[in-house]
Amino acid sequence: MTGEKVTVAAVQLTSGSNPQTNVDAAIGLIEEAIRRGAEYVQLPEYFNYLGPSRSFEAAAESIPGPTTLRLAQLARSHGVAVHIGSMLETSNAPQRFFNTSVVIDGPERSRPRIERRISSTSMCRARWPTESPT
Repeated sequence: MTGEKVTVAAVQLTSGSNPQTNVDAAIGLIEEAIRRGAEYVQLPEYFNYLGPSRSFEAAAESIPGPTTLRLAQLARSHGVAVHIGSMLETSNAPQRFFNTSVVIDGPERSRPRIERRISSTSMCRARWPTESPT
């Protein structure tokens, strides 16, 4: 450890079943955290959708995709790191989705670090971290 201080923000929000509303709310809270000096912002698990599993297919998206691209732009424009606790990611398997954690390191401008867990309506299995698909 270098003894360097980092200002961290933990974003709390009440996610619901509308991904656009959830993402917009999270971005507003990230911007507030940045205004208060945060250099690393942590979002909660399933920040983009928290609702019935029957709607996973409509809520899931690719990574990179609309949400991660928006968050990457925000992180890079402010030089902060954003850790998406997890979000629903699409999968090639029918009725299977990833519960994916993504770290966007704005200051380093490196590829996002991604951890995927396979989720279905009846189970969730842990998976080891994988390379970014970009």
